[in-house]
Amino acid sequence: MHHDRAAPVSLALINADLMPTAKNDRFWIWRDIAALWFGIVVCIPVWRISVDLLALGLSWWQAIATICAAALIALCALLAIAHPATKFGIALPVLLRASFGMRGALLPTLLRSVFAASAFAAQTWLVSVAIYSVANALSFDALRGVTLPWLEVDAGQAGCFLLLWSLQLLLLRRGIDAIRRFALQAAPWLALIGIAVLYVAQRHADGLAGLAAASAQITDAAGPARVGERFWPAFAQLLALFTTVALIVPDFARYLRSQREQWLGQLLVFPFALTGFAAIAIALVAASVPLFGEVVRDPVALTLRIGGAGMALSLGALVLAALTTNVAAFAVAAGNGFSALRPRHLSFRGGGLLTAALALAMLAGRVRDCVFASAGSLLTLAPLLFAPVLGIVLVDYWLVRRTELHSEHLYKQVGHYSYLAGFNPRAFIAWTLGLAPALPTMLIRGGFMSELPPQLIAVAAYGWLIGGLLAAAAYALCTSRSPH
Repeated sequence: MHHDRAAPVSLALINADLMPTAKNDRFWIWRDIAALWFGIVVCIPVWRISVDLLALGLSWWQAIATICAAALIALCALLAIAHPATKFGIALPVLLRASFGMRGALLPTLLRSVFAASAFAAQTWLVSVAIYSVANALSFDALRGVTLPWLEVDAGQAGCFLLLWSLQLLLLRRGIDAIRRFALQAAPWLALIGIAVLYVAQRHADGLAGLAAASAQITDAAGPARVGERFWPAFAQLLALFTTVALIVPDFARYLRSQREQWLGQLLVFPFALTGFAAIAIALVAASVPLFGEVVRDPVALTLRIGGAGMALSLGALVLAALTTNVAAFAVAAGNGFSALRPRHLSFRGGGLLTAALALAMLAGRVRDCVFASAGSLLTLAPLLFAPVLGIVLVDYWLVRRTELHSEHLYKQVGHYSYLAGFNPRAFIAWTLGLAPALPTMLIRGGFMSELPPQLIAVAAYGWLIGGLLAAAAYALCTSRSPH
């Protein structure tokens, strides 16, 4: 497929960052995408989900096997959604135009941008709080001070936030290649710190056998009755997290040299890095039992209890992982999304700066309270909203179009993807049907219901999966009856 950069296009749909990646810019190889995944999977949500599996009554090896299985299933979605980006050099907001239409693509793009910008802001604040706590422990509370008006935090905590925010802004301003280079440099350090922390944990727990025995105490306390009740919902939650993350892949896969590189980079690293980090999380939480006489699940609280060199190492890993995860997973997605909404006025850097500016508002106490009040709803609703989008895009690309796109028409108001006034009715019908299983959760989050009827509990637990499959099936049916 040829990318004709000289073809007439609409200036309202294109800028230099949204154009198909030129051949001389496609120099990424497998280790570049692998390094990004290495940093992205080292995050607090993966830690908490991994540890929660022990609390459900699973043994340490069952919990690790569960995470590995979920990662391998999610890997299929990652490889599938990366294929068009690598083949045609396009970011997700541009790929969405093929299935949703030139104007219709703006809605899922806007929703992804809002979610990514909110996650970027919330994660920046949470990680800065962790940095502040660890820095105070290392400096004997030297950073503590008087609470500042409006900010509702002291100067030390505000300074930690601004420091992390500035580092992220610096990466964003330097562009995608700077993010790639940083991830390549951070990945080996994250691996070394993980191995060192795991070695220290097993020494304090009298070896690997001691860690296994300590994890068994956590499992036994949960009781076997809870496994059958909550295992499958927890497994679905894991898949929901990983599948939602799949929508960030095209923003990087467009720079890869070939399909072989994207397959190798994701296949060799994503499941193994994810499983390895989950194993480290489980081992450290298990080691807290012999070390402190109780289970310490929170990673920041555990770091503070460890103290000394271990605390300093954990602080370094936290900053490295936060920069990679926040910038690569959230800021890039939001930056590309905002740029696609207003291509004439916003480049990728402009979209990234807008994302950073929105995050800066987290310093205001009232803004922070509003963001965290809605954070639970955002995290719950994101898979429900985006799983149907993922299903529609994959069916459209793989089944309907047989992996072929007219790339120049992705930048034309009138062309193959203009549909009905710029909207593809089939995609929106399928998306609406895919959102139906999310209705019970939306009613709960909106305060319209206090609890779900028993017959809707299963629908709520697997709503994202049912919605994704339903949307994919509906879109396939619509297009088979009335092909593009």
